[in-house]
Amino acid sequence: MVLSEVTHKRSPWIWIQYGNTGERKKWHKTNVRKDAPPEVRVKKIALEKNLLESMLLKADGNLAQDGKGWAWVANWLAMRYKGKQRTAEVYLAQWKRVLEFLIEKEIAGPQVLEREHAFQYIQWRTDQVKPKSGKSIKLSTAMGEITLLKMVMGEAKVRFHLPENPILKLGVEEDDAEMKPELTDDEIQMIYEGLKKKPVWMFRAFHIALHTGLRHKDTRLHRSQVRREDDWILIEKPKGGRKREFGIPIYPSISEMLNEWLDDSRDPYLWTIPEKDVVMSGLIWHKFFHHELKMPHLAFKCTRITFIMDGLRKKIPENVMLKMVNHGTTTINRIYQRWTPDAVREYSALLSSRVPGAAK
Repeated sequence: MVLSEVTHKRSPWIWIQYGNTGERKKWHKTNVRKDAPPEVRVKKIALEKNLLESMLLKADGNLAQDGKGWAWVANWLAMRYKGKQRTAEVYLAQWKRVLEFLIEKEIAGPQVLEREHAFQYIQWRTDQVKPKSGKSIKLSTAMGEITLLKMVMGEAKVRFHLPENPILKLGVEEDDAEMKPELTDDEIQMIYEGLKKKPVWMFRAFHIALHTGLRHKDTRLHRSQVRREDDWILIEKPKGGRKREFGIPIYPSISEMLNEWLDDSRDPYLWTIPEKDVVMSGLIWHKFFHHELKMPHLAFKCTRITFIMDGLRKKIPENVMLKMVNHGTTTINRIYQRWTPDAVREYSALLSSRVPGAAK
């Protein structure tokens, strides 16, 4: 991989030309101006080349292993999470944000990173705003990226790039994540009305999620997952990977939709997003709830909360609900605490009768 500094007459910026020998060259615009002071220019360009090298996942093997700067990180992440494509994409996107900070602060490699830099990053990141919405970046977002940086520094230690990981145990407490509300009957009706004007994949994803508690990704069922003779659906690769696979029954509320798909269609999947919208599915749902329905307090994950709340009200045991939604105890317990007074009032007499000194 050859990287060289170039300039263009009509551009005030310095560019980097790159590509393997014999291949068509490509160009990358840096954040360094041609009129920058020489000492600044040299430093910044070196760091920009480092950034570019680290983001080229097809870089030469020697480059990925040479241990200089941060060039090895992207290849390491891609290889470590090769079997988890979505996880790799998330981490690589986070790493791109972190690298912007490292370049800006001229932190050329793991050996230069100090504990104080982690705190500076949190402030730097939360001071940013999202271009489209104008909202500030949340602390949880910054801390997620710091978690990735901790992983990177841990790997750097294993590779003998530094003796200790300086950013462990920062002691920064994150904000409690806001839990989305349960859907009311009126809201559900309005959502279904709105979905009549939307692509069929949105209707099917919402309907399956509302009646099964499945996450959005898991509602995209393949024919091989549905076993009508056993009245069973296998969720093969849920959150957490294949080791967390589980099954759910074919609920009566979704059987008609499934039968229509299996009998009258040759589509391998229950629903498929058009290729141009695949990476935008989250934004599509955001636009639907926030702008089209004028319900900014709602999100697709409300279907999961609604399913769990409905089960708890119907006195389905917690251990059964855990299996039905394939979730951890912490979340279920949090949902228990969200019960309305009417939902728990029936238990109040039993509890008060056991309080010492209670009136008889």
